Amino acid sequence: FAFFSYISPEKPPKPNILLSLTAFAVSASVLYEVFTYAFSATAAVWQGTLLRLLGVATAIFFVLYGAGRFTKIELPPLLTVVPIVYFVFKVICDFTAISSLALISDNIMLIAAYCVILLFMLNFAKLYNNVHGDYGPRKLMASSLAAAVLCFTQSVPYFLVNVLNNFSYTHTSMATSINVFCTGLFITVFSFSYFTQKD
Repeated sequence: FAFFSYISPEKPPKPNILLSLTAFAVSASVLYEVFTYAFSATAAVWQGTLLRLLGVATAIFFVLYGAGRFTKIELPPLLTVVPIVYFVFKVICDFTAISSLALISDNIMLIAAYCVILLFMLNFAKLYNNVHGDYGPRKLMASSLAAAVLCFTQSVPYFLVNVLNNFSYTHTSMATSINVFCTGLFITVFSFSYFTQKD
C-alpha cells in the first residue's frame, strides 16, 4: 500500500462511487446502532439521549459527505468535528457500560477499534480543515491502516462466531459490529482514494 501511494497529497480525495457508497453504509449503520443500542442499567438517561443525537448528526454528516459524488454539495470543513465528538462519546459510553459489567476482556478489541477510529477522525478533520502540517499524511496513513485492521479484527470474527453458534454470543451487539465493519470499509476506501491520487 505504501509502495503504490504518493508521498503527500495536498488535497482530500475527490468523491468517487466507492467512497460515497461506504459513507452511506456508515450512515445507515450508525443509525441502526443508535436506535437498537441497549444501554446497561448504570448508564444515565441523558447519556443515551445525547449519544442518539450525536449519532443522528453523524449519520447526516456521512449522508452529505457521500452525496458529494452525485451533487454539488460542499460540506463546510468544520462539520468534520461531528464524527469526532460522536466517537469520543461512544468510547466513554461503551467503556462505562462494559466496565460495570466486567466485560472489558471480551470487548478490548472494540474499545481499541473505537480509539483508533477516533485518531483517524482527528486526522481526517485536520486534512479537511488544512491544519495537518508536514507530518499530517503520515499520521493519516498510520491511523487509517491501524483503524481498518482493528475494525475488521473486531467485527469479522464476531460475525463468524455468531453465524456458527446461532447468534448465541451476546457480549457485543451485532449492530455495534456492523457499525465498526462499515466504518472500517469507509476508512479503507478513503485511504486508498487519498494516497493513490495525483495532485
